Amino acid sequence: MPRSRPLILETLFSGHRKKLIGRIQRSIGCRETAEDIAHDSFERLHKAMNEKEVLYPQAFLYQIAENFIKDYFRREKTRAICIKPTDFDKISDTISSSEPTQDDVVAGRQMLREIETVIKAMPKRRREIFILKKVHKMRNREIAKKVGISESAVEKNLRLALLQCIEQKNKIDAEY
Repeated sequence: MPRSRPLILETLFSGHRKKLIGRIQRSIGCRETAEDIAHDSFERLHKAMNEKEVLYPQAFLYQIAENFIKDYFRREKTRAICIKPTDFDKISDTISSSEPTQDDVVAGRQMLREIETVIKAMPKRRREIFILKKVHKMRNREIAKKVGISESAVEKNLRLALLQCIEQKNKIDAEY
């Protein structure tokens, strides 16, 4: 790395670090995360300057930071979709350990066998509709088109299938 590159990095770091952190913080609202992103941005710039000539290092630094911000929001959006805070609170209050007990495993397997029995006992069309909905996540309209029936018939079959599953679950719960 020629001598001017460390000087450029040092100048950018001393002259733009606070400004960059402030800009990032305004975008994401968290000082600590903004500092982390700024640090990662300087590291990425340093690596890029070692690999090739960067004509406009300041502009490149801010573009790197913008890309990190976009990545941050993508990750946050994914987290929000996967786990809602209220769901997590409900779950964490009821779980004492992340490992299921042997009894839980046995009970879970038993319940799966019972539900599988219920699903196999369903009429063929109802079973197909139930699997398309619950396993393949198809919409009622798509199922109706695929099976060749009306949407209301799909809804009726789903309602009956769910009632069968609920009845079986209630029987299992009553046994335990």
